[in-house]
Amino acid sequence: MNSLLSGLKLDATREGGFRPTGDFSFRLTDFDERFKLATLSVQGCGIAGVIQAFVRPAPVEQPDTAALLPFVQGQEVAHQRALVIGGSRGLGELAVKLLAIGGADVRFTYLLGQDEASAIVLDGAKHGGKIRATAFDVNSKNGMQPCLDEGWSPTHLYYFATPFISSGYPARFSENAFESFSKIYVTGFMRVVESLLGKGLIGVLYPSTEALDQLPSNMAEYCAAKAAGETVCETLSRRHRNLQIECIRFPRMATDETASIMPFETSDPVPLVLNALRRFTGRFNPFGPHNA
Repeated sequence: MNSLLSGLKLDATREGGFRPTGDFSFRLTDFDERFKLATLSVQGCGIAGVIQAFVRPAPVEQPDTAALLPFVQGQEVAHQRALVIGGSRGLGELAVKLLAIGGADVRFTYLLGQDEASAIVLDGAKHGGKIRATAFDVNSKNGMQPCLDEGWSPTHLYYFATPFISSGYPARFSENAFESFSKIYVTGFMRVVESLLGKGLIGVLYPSTEALDQLPSNMAEYCAAKAAGETVCETLSRRHRNLQIECIRFPRMATDETASIMPFETSDPVPLVLNALRRFTGRFNPFGPHNA
């Protein structure tokens, strides 16, 4: 549950007469702190050998609503009907909570995290937040109707849908990885925005990445898809002059989508997401005394 298998070398032994029963023992023989790599010696049940495994990163939990209350001053976005695509984890979860605290009428979507989505709705309700959650796949061809029942439609769209952001190989470009990213960041995004046009939508926030400024050699597929997403934002802005689209490049932050067995520095997502929301809406106040 808390490890990622790296490798193993096992041999059959005469101990126990090759029977798959009997005592089984293991002990830690080495631990590489740099990579969180454990080496275990195992023996018993007719086998003996070595198993290596990385310690799995713990799930990244975002602050609950109570912890975020001091960051928002009053009903800063009470004029918004906000739709957050991908709001059950990570940056989208933070956006849902901050918008609800600020007075917005919030609906968000999730793909698989029904339990997480329900917990967010209940957590927000304790503090008077207006939040509803809907299961939705951005690649669905059924449009946004599941999110627009009872005549509700968003004035503002926050597009935080993302797959797991895995690194590739420096000397190789994976078409499959690029296609996987593009389905979310390009075609899925375009499909969502176009299905909401003419229904009162006036603003879209599209999270991009500062990786486009550095272009890491092992993230070519991810960067290419995000660059294409930014191009889509510019195209939609020119095509629909009354639609405000804000494309904001975020640094790497601690979320489940960026979890890695390799150590890396991350930024605190709360002030960064809050600043992005304020910059986007134009109605949020500058950072107050609770600025991190």
